Parts: sequence; structure tokens; C-alpha cells
Amino acid sequence: MKKIIIILVAVLVPLVVLAGTITLSWVAPTTYVDGTALSLSEISMYQVGYGTSPRGSNASYPNVVNVANPNTSSVSYTLNSMPSGTYYASVRVVSTKGGVSDWAAEVSKFVPAAPPSTVTNLSIVTGFGVQL
Repeated sequence: MKKIIIILVAVLVPLVVLAGTITLSWVAPTTYVDGTALSLSEISMYQVGYGTSPRGSNASYPNVVNVANPNTSSVSYTLNSMPSGTYYASVRVVSTKGGVSDWAAEVSKFVPAAPPSTVTNLSIVTGFGVQL
């Protein structure tokens, strides 16, 4: 079974500045660990792992999402509705031959609290009690 190397390139970059959204972006690997070619069609899926504390060297993530292979070299996945806090994440590859890569280098991102809603029905009242 050949090992696959994956490198997270541009990671955890919000596409839209909204509280609770984290977007991970990466480039599909092109080789196995031994240097032989890996085609996009040999990638079964990606696994995005994330949590609120670092994974550590021998641990796994409490949350793992399977992401279908889009058959493109640039891949991204968005985590929505994330509560405020710091998140740690990584990605790994599952090949069609059953091999699973190591987790890519872990990255982190702080998600701010959602801002309050905008004030509505604002009006001005004059000092004489006349509403404009």
C-alpha cells in the first residue's frame, strides 16, 4: 500500500467575513510518498478533521468530515455555523486503493462571536414631541 503526501497550501481563509465560517483550501497531492505519480482519479476522498484543541502527535480529531473528490487540483471545504472560539484543523487523503495519508500540517483559526443585529425602526423625535 503506497502512502500519499498532501500539503495544505492556503488554509482556513474565510471567503466571506461572517462569524462562524471557516474555509479550508488545499492543493491535491500529485505523488505517493515513494514518489510515484498519483492521479486525481486515484483520490477517493479527503477527510477534514477539526476541533477546539490541537490534535497532538498520536490523537485524532473529534470531528471528521468526508469530502468527495471534486476531481480538481484545487480543493476547498467550508465549515459553517461554528461557535466562537479557536479551531484546529487538517486534511488527509484516502486513495481508491484504500491508502490513507498522514494528516497534513495542522492549522488554526479564531472565529469571532457574531455581532449583534442592526437597530431597526430608528426615528427622530423633536424636543416638542413632533416626530419627523
